[in-house]
Amino acid sequence: MKKAKLIALALKCIHRSRLTNLWGSLSTAKGAILCFHHVLPDGGKHSGFSPNHQLEITPEFLEQIILHLKSKNYRFIAIDDLSNEFKSASTRPFAVFTFDDGYRDNAHYAAPILRKHGVPYTIYVTNRIAEGTCELWWRALETLIANNQRLELQINGVSKLFDTSSDDKKVISSNILFPIVKAMDEKLQRDWIRKTCKQYNIDLDAMCRENAMSWDELRDIAKDPLCTIGAHTVNHFAVRKISKEDAAFEILESQKVIERELGRSIKHFAFPYGDYAAAGPRDFSLATEFGFTTAVTTRKGLVFQEHHKHLNALPRLMISGRYQSIALLDALLSGLPFALLNRFRKVDIG
Repeated sequence: MKKAKLIALALKCIHRSRLTNLWGSLSTAKGAILCFHHVLPDGGKHSGFSPNHQLEITPEFLEQIILHLKSKNYRFIAIDDLSNEFKSASTRPFAVFTFDDGYRDNAHYAAPILRKHGVPYTIYVTNRIAEGTCELWWRALETLIANNQRLELQINGVSKLFDTSSDDKKVISSNILFPIVKAMDEKLQRDWIRKTCKQYNIDLDAMCRENAMSWDELRDIAKDPLCTIGAHTVNHFAVRKISKEDAAFEILESQKVIERELGRSIKHFAFPYGDYAAAGPRDFSLATEFGFTTAVTTRKGLVFQEHHKHLNALPRLMISGRYQSIALLDALLSGLPFALLNRFRKVDIG
C-alpha cells in the first residue's frame, strides 16, 4: 500500500510539473497499448482488505479515459491495424484497448461503453479460464485470507501460521504470501493452491466460472465487429518460467483451441503476467514462429517506430484501479515515467 501511494504521488508530481508537456513535445512515440482486466461498478474502490482491486476499474473511469483520449486527438485503432501504423505518416497518436483473461464483466460493463464510442478492443482468452477450470490463484489467495481469522499453511514442506484476524493483519499476511506463491514453479503453484483451497472449502472451479466468460459467451462477443479475440495461453502460466517445450504448448495450443472454438483465425497473443520474469526473448521468438502478428507484454512503455521489428514484444500501459485519475493517466501517456524507468531506451526486449 505504501508503494502504491508513493507511485501515485510520483505520478502526480510528474503531471504537475512542466516536464510532461516538454517531454511530450520531444517524444517520438506513435501511441499506446492500454491493458485492462476487470471493469466493475465498484472497481478498485473496495474498503478494507482487497489486494486484487488494482486489477479493477469502474465503467465511469473507462469512459473518462475514452473521452480524454478523444480530447487529446488520439485515434482508436484495432490491434489488427497496429502493424500498419509503422508505415503511417500520421502524427496523431493511436490508442489500442486490450483486456486480459476473458472476464464476464468485460462483456457486461466494458463492451457497451466501447461500442458507444466506436472503440475497437481486444480480449485475450486463456483456454482453461474459458472452460471454468483454471486456478485463479491470486483471487483464491485473497479469498483464503479474507475468509479466515487464522491460516495454517504448508509452504515448501514447512508449516506456517498466519494471523488474519484483522484487515491490517490480512494485509501483512498477503504481502508475505503473494510473492511466495507467485514465485512457485507454475505447476506446483497450481497443485498447492488446489490442495490448500480444498482444505479451506473454497471451490476454485466455481470461482473461475463465476468470473469468466464461457466459450458460448466468447462466441457471442466475438460477433461484435469492434472485438478482436487473442490468445493468452492454456493455463495462464508465466511461460518464461517453464521449459521451451511447455511454453510452445501453452502458446500454440491456446491458439489452436480458440480457433476451433470460435471458428476464426487467432493472430494476436498476450503473455500472462507479461513482466520480465514471465516472458523473454525465447518466448517472443515462439510467438513469431507460430505466426502471431503481434504479442503484448506488460513491460511498461509507449510504442515507438523502433517496435516495428519487435511486434511480438510490445509494451503496454497497465490501467490500475489504484490510480483512477486522468491526471495520473496523463503522466503515463507523456511517456516520461517510462523514459526514466527504461533509462531512455525506446525498446526493451531482454
